[in-house]
Amino acid sequence: MSFINGDRVREIHGHTSLRGGSSPEYVKWANLTKKKTDLCSRWRDSFVNFLSDMGIRPSTAHSLERIDRRRQYGPGNCRWSTRMKRHGHTTGGKFSPEYSSWHSMKMRCGRRRNYFGITVCKRWKNSFTAFLSDMGQKPSMKHTLERIDGRRGYGPGNCCWATRIVQSRNTSRNHRITHQGRSLTLAEWSEEIGVKANTILCRIRRGWPVTRALIPNDAIQD
Repeated sequence: MSFINGDRVREIHGHTSLRGGSSPEYVKWANLTKKKTDLCSRWRDSFVNFLSDMGIRPSTAHSLERIDRRRQYGPGNCRWSTRMKRHGHTTGGKFSPEYSSWHSMKMRCGRRRNYFGITVCKRWKNSFTAFLSDMGQKPSMKHTLERIDGRRGYGPGNCCWATRIVQSRNTSRNHRITHQGRSLTLAEWSEEIGVKANTILCRIRRGWPVTRALIPNDAIQD
């Protein structure tokens, strides 16, 4: 029997009304059945079964969580959890710098052109708490998440908090320029002479000699 529409639903469990109001439990169940979710047939066929197995959501801070993500939504593999609230990094709908870095890391991998083939370890992918435990808090707002070895993915032992200037020194796209017996990256020359790295690169591509490309803007003579 379907319990999706009509007075029969309101009469049995009281979680919907003809005025359009639905309880949080009913909304969650309805969302699970609408999406192409790996949902057990017991729950897919009946909200009453879902409610009987899961009970009332303890509070608005709780959300439905699968214990084992490899298994489908169903009795024994789901619980009402406040896991997103335990770490305090998503309070009030605002993400902390660490949570934002974790979320951005997962969004980048496999989606941006420069990140195809770069993966996130299972420990970090499934848990912000694990990521935070391994990485700790950002030393400052100038620090960003960096992979030490750009050929490897994100995970413990291959990541650190680094300032953007340090991060740019380590990127595989960096050019090394030798001048007066010193071989430095574009980022390092940029920091030393006070000229943007892109500006130095553009000068060289225009055919400027290195001696002229690596001088401050105010010292260039037309």
